[in-house]
Amino acid sequence: FFYMGAVGILATPYLQLVTGFTALQTGMLSLLSGIPMFLLATFLPKLAPHLSSRLIIRTGFIAIACACALMAFGVHAHGVTGALFAGMALGGFGVGAVNSQSNNAVACAVTRKEAEQSGGIQGAARSIGLALGTALAGTFLLLTMAGGFAAQAASAGIDQSYVAPAAETASTLMSDSAFSDEARTWGADAAQVDKLVDVKASAQADAMRLSFGALGLLMAAGLLTTRHLVET
Repeated sequence: FFYMGAVGILATPYLQLVTGFTALQTGMLSLLSGIPMFLLATFLPKLAPHLSSRLIIRTGFIAIACACALMAFGVHAHGVTGALFAGMALGGFGVGAVNSQSNNAVACAVTRKEAEQSGGIQGAARSIGLALGTALAGTFLLLTMAGGFAAQAASAGIDQSYVAPAAETASTLMSDSAFSDEARTWGADAAQVDKLVDVKASAQADAMRLSFGALGLLMAAGLLTTRHLVET
């Protein structure tokens, strides 16, 4: 659920604000992860009862980490590629695999009395994970965008009189056209506008890739927490 919160705050705004996807298109794309997540969480325990819960959970974490790498490769300065959507689908498979076994893994690791109380604790943990994923990923993205823009603007030959107002919007996801319109209000000529737009787009894409990469490393590190799961 940490992963789901993080992807939601990273992918959805980028698709809508930068690439120009409508809310309907973005919602339809969420089915890329939602459908495999539902199918695996529902049917995997019935179709593969002989597989251990630890194996399935660890495989799910690996799939999620690989999904983050695909999404990072799918982000470009002025748009996205199919790798982003493939990553979203693979992430759905990974989350579905983990969810299909999480209740069973927890119930088998505690006493019967504790297992009766585990449902509420798991529900709270999922809500906390979703909130933390959203907050941390969003904060990391904004800080990385602002820092990346400042670093690239310094080496791109942009007039210093435009750097200050541009820095105020550096941590806001914007499309090329929206940012170029904003830059013209500062009195920038065509050459400066083009440079500003290129730096802004590059900083946004770099921040997205770094955010997805950091998320993937965190999910890969999550494998360490599954080493001692009870085999069921």
